[in-house]
Amino acid sequence: MANCTSFENSRGQPLHRFKSCTRRQAQDMNINIKDKLVLITGMVVFQKNKNIERWLVVKKDENSDWELPTANVRRVESSVRAAIRTMQEMGGMRAQVMAEAGRFGGSTVVNGKTVPLRYIFYLMKYRDEAGELIGFNQMEWFDYAGAVRKLKSKRDRAIIKTAREELRTLRKTDEGKEILREK
Repeated sequence: MANCTSFENSRGQPLHRFKSCTRRQAQDMNINIKDKLVLITGMVVFQKNKNIERWLVVKKDENSDWELPTANVRRVESSVRAAIRTMQEMGGMRAQVMAEAGRFGGSTVVNGKTVPLRYIFYLMKYRDEAGELIGFNQMEWFDYAGAVRKLKSKRDRAIIKTAREELRTLRKTDEGKEILREK
């Protein structure tokens, strides 16, 4: 996402340190201010290697904080498909959506007008490499505690906690065990 958005929570407090953007910048980011809502997908990706669970956190650019990956949902795709596409295109990996990890709303200012945002985060399981890393400045795998320490956003810390709880719940069901079975 370009450095032209200003995300705010429902109380109008900024979630990110970006500025508002012009109509042209919004078009470049695939935001149509005539639309009533901008949908953004978020990914909470984990991998299990030799019984060690690791969680993915990224830096979108050199000066940004560590965060969970997010991307705009294109008009012709679902939020689930956008999560899969983003991890493949930007993260250079194949990942499978396991469950929804959380939702929340916000807003951005586009050309002086407030546009509502809806975030939907998904718990995803890393499958394998799918190419080179092109969309994130940096990405790292951390154990759960390390990932939580790296994440600066209270929202991201809450989302990863919910995702971990969802993963624990999945492991208790027969269907979840089948889906989570390692190759």
